[in-house]
Amino acid sequence: MLLAAFVVIERRTTHPLVPLRITADRTRATSYFVMLIVGAALFAMFYFLGIYVQNTLGYSSLRAGLAFLPFSVGIVISAQVASALMSRMARGGRPAPEPRWRPSACGDSRASTHRARMPLTSSPGSSPWRSGWVSSSCRSP
Repeated sequence: MLLAAFVVIERRTTHPLVPLRITADRTRATSYFVMLIVGAALFAMFYFLGIYVQNTLGYSSLRAGLAFLPFSVGIVISAQVASALMSRMARGGRPAPEPRWRPSACGDSRASTHRARMPLTSSPGSSPWRSGWVSSSCRSP
């Protein structure tokens, strides 16, 4: 409802915040829509995982926040790496042969089918590869 109101207001004003003509290009409109969906999915993931970690696993608010720090650091680092790779590819570099979605898809599929009491951190000396947490289909050949 708010989105519809925003579109109506933006169409009628002389100086819109978001000119609707930017969605005339199909590729650009699709990329904006995908960015909207990804942002909404990340927000929902943090919200529901925060509730899960606090209510089901019994973490305090501070401990739950600290449990999400590695994920946030990973987002920041991967954004920097992706930016460097995109600038290199724009200069004529060749794309990597490995699909970029594979690690994320494998992690999501394993996390969604694992037990409810999945540890957020591994014990010293253990490895998710040795314990079988990472499935064989997710390993690189």
